[in-house]
Amino acid sequence: MKYGKVSPEDFKTRYDIDTGAAAVVLADIGSSNFESGRDWFIQVFKLHRRIHILRKSAYDEANITVDLHFQGSAEELMANLKACSYNLENGKVVETKLESKSVFTEKVDRNTIRKRFTLPAVKEGTIIEYSYTINSEFPMYLRPWAFQSVNMPVLWSEYEISLPEYYQYIFLSQGYHQYHIKSSKDSRKTFSFTMDGPSAGSASNHVSVTPGVTTHRWVMKDVPPLKEESYVTTLGNHISYIEFQLSAIRFPKRPSAISWAPGRSSWKK
Repeated sequence: MKYGKVSPEDFKTRYDIDTGAAAVVLADIGSSNFESGRDWFIQVFKLHRRIHILRKSAYDEANITVDLHFQGSAEELMANLKACSYNLENGKVVETKLESKSVFTEKVDRNTIRKRFTLPAVKEGTIIEYSYTINSEFPMYLRPWAFQSVNMPVLWSEYEISLPEYYQYIFLSQGYHQYHIKSSKDSRKTFSFTMDGPSAGSASNHVSVTPGVTTHRWVMKDVPPLKEESYVTTLGNHISYIEFQLSAIRFPKRPSAISWAPGRSSWKK
């Protein structure tokens, strides 16, 4: 799926996976990669989502919120936000882009900033699409991923993470839907950093490392919505979902685990 590539053929009004659905997630694609920050790794999360709104009851799916974490001088920043609505008029696809002035920011609590925006020109039959990047100075907090929705069927949901060997995670998954694709591959990647000198006024040091990197990819397709059932009070505990817990940070030739303080370039055992 390429952003902005929507054709008249995409505006079908019936989906066999759920013929009564008020909206359908056509594709939900995310990735988390580690990149070079100034003095250590940053996590770069990317999301691209496309939803077909079929009934008025699903208009709320066009209201999007994104929470960003900050702590001290470390923070998460949203970048490259794109959002657009597509409507089929006289056999042609008409697009309406989100204006930058329609993105609002509010402080939720002492550590959370929320970005809010609503896709424009939404009506029955509209396809909405949005994508964004989050640059995070919290590489130890790997973002989770939900493959299933409690409201809508999902035709394609994909998440990919690339982990340098220094970071070791425990993978925790839940749900009953099987993976369509589950794969991993190994490679190497060079990261470059600028480290402060040992004392004020001393020259900075430029450091490069080339660790092994493992890329994991999970895909689910044609995932039905998790609908309410008797005696089930917390649907969120049953959706197909994967999350990650950092178990250790280890450097080559250094057997002991290391902990990291966000916003600082210092390390300790």
